[in-house]
Amino acid sequence: MSYKAKKNIGLRQNLLAVLERWLSRSMAFKFLVNIHKTPVTDLPSDFHCANSVLVVLPFEMLETALQMDNLLMLITHYTKSGATITLLCEQLVYPLVSGFKDVAIQRYDRDDRSIFNKSWKMLCRSYAKKTDICIVLEKNPDFPVLYLAAKTFAPIKVGYGSGSLWPYINISINSSDPQKRISSQNCFLASTLGAKNKTVRWSTSKSTIEGARHQLKERSIQLSGQLVGLDLYYFSSLFERSWVEELVRRVQKLSDYSFYSFGALNEQIAVPQWISETGVVVVAPLTVPRTAALIATSRFIITGKSPVFGMGSLLSTDIIGIFEQSQQSLYCSDLEMVKAVPYIESPDDKTIDAVILQLNQGKEKKQKAVQNKKKR
Repeated sequence: MSYKAKKNIGLRQNLLAVLERWLSRSMAFKFLVNIHKTPVTDLPSDFHCANSVLVVLPFEMLETALQMDNLLMLITHYTKSGATITLLCEQLVYPLVSGFKDVAIQRYDRDDRSIFNKSWKMLCRSYAKKTDICIVLEKNPDFPVLYLAAKTFAPIKVGYGSGSLWPYINISINSSDPQKRISSQNCFLASTLGAKNKTVRWSTSKSTIEGARHQLKERSIQLSGQLVGLDLYYFSSLFERSWVEELVRRVQKLSDYSFYSFGALNEQIAVPQWISETGVVVVAPLTVPRTAALIATSRFIITGKSPVFGMGSLLSTDIIGIFEQSQQSLYCSDLEMVKAVPYIESPDDKTIDAVILQLNQGKEKKQKAVQNKKKR
């Protein structure tokens, strides 16, 4: 496709997005699509008498990973009451939720997510007047998702946010403690609907881990030391190249550690060439199962607010998390496996010092464990 053609497609998509935002605020449009009759529902309400529950998952992988406990609570709760549950998700998000049992999962392409798209309109019609409860787990849903929720004509449409989302959402639920870890805040929604606390923990089979180790060996990565996965693709999209290169240069000086880098969790996205030039082997292309196996194989992963962080927390792998100070408690609090390295505005040499300190402490912890084992 030529540059001009791509530019024209981009302009068209931007114009449609602007039009969608305008329509979402238009009362005339609400009358036109017959959703103005949506009642405002107050708590308490009867959330148990449901035959069909539609759960719309977040668009991004990290946000979905942080919803896994909440999702398990909802599925367990409504399965026990005999309801049929459908999860609606984007194609790239699907592998994260494919392991849930007793649910139907419907996927869509992210390019279809527009009220002007024929496939999206057909998807909306397929749920019309067939859904008792529609639950939107996206924190800031765009208009196509709000339109979908409204067009289900479900008596109860639950989501996050304020009452300004009416008539698309008629019950808005928010945690009473906005400083809590995000995954804990998310679970407040399921708790409000009557669900009991549940925790998701992923595991990987021995054969899957062996496959990951073989993949690393093929790329000449030494497995004799402790393995560390660097999320350089994520860092390259957020931080200065010079800082990322300095991080790599300094951690590679540490003995007893072998390093590799995650690629993008999308086979269509290429990793910048300069990352490979740092001397760290980039494992790509990646799928969710392959990434999970690499994380499970690693002693540490060094990441930030990325899908790798979300998956690492589900696998209980030790994480060195580089987060902006204002976001540290939202992602890292109450997680023993996460060693938070906060920064203000942008990471610097002190941030790298803190990362190296965590790696050295991990090395000492490993050595003490080996010594104690020998004494026994």
